[in-house]
Amino acid sequence: MEFLLLKILRLQPSELETMQFFRAEYLIENLKKHTEEENKQRKREEDEQQKGMPQQPNASKMMSDARKNMPTPSFKMPNMSSFGAKLGI
Repeated sequence: MEFLLLKILRLQPSELETMQFFRAEYLIENLKKHTEEENKQRKREEDEQQKGMPQQPNASKMMSDARKNMPTPSFKMPNMSSFGAKLGI
């Protein structure tokens, strides 16, 4: 917790050492409440954004559908006997 107080609240180590215990305890409680409220607000905003965005189809599903609709090419092997006859062999 000391790290959080020093980093987030930008307290100096000497300030923290001279601070009365109950003040540090209040700071910690308020910090917890504040971060919980921020997390809830962020989650609400993300949920609202997802509700507002239209559902996009899955890319792999689109590719499989495209493959199903695509005709398969057919290849015919040349007849070697007719090839030899054309050459005069």
